[in-house]
Amino acid sequence: MEDADFAAAQELFGSNINLDALQPKSAKDFEDFAAALVNKYMAPHAKSAHYKALVKAVVKNAVKPLDLQQTKDIETAVAGMRSDKLKEKAAADAAKKCEALLSACHLSSRMQSSTRPRVNVCVTQMSPA
Repeated sequence: MEDADFAAAQELFGSNINLDALQPKSAKDFEDFAAALVNKYMAPHAKSAHYKALVKAVVKNAVKPLDLQQTKDIETAVAGMRSDKLKEKAAADAAKKCEALLSACHLSSRMQSSTRPRVNVCVTQMSPA
């Protein structure tokens, strides 16, 4: 979950929410309930070296009552989140490379004669979401 999601959940529910009093009914209610659970019980441990084990254990226990198709739907959702993170990382890496190239071009253009035209060698292409 992103920091913005944690902040939204905290704003929506506050930090001292009584989760026992929540009675989610709609899909949105359950999403908000999940955000509150993560915000209150899991997020404080996100920096721990064992946080990944916590997330795995929560997912493993949460999918136990689900049937095969529902479990596959969860798997697909997690794979989609992974794909999004890979795209974000690739875009960030490309931006860093571009910045480094532009920096190098700027340095070399200072060393070159001022009569030579400068050429921008970095073009970043982003695939549509």
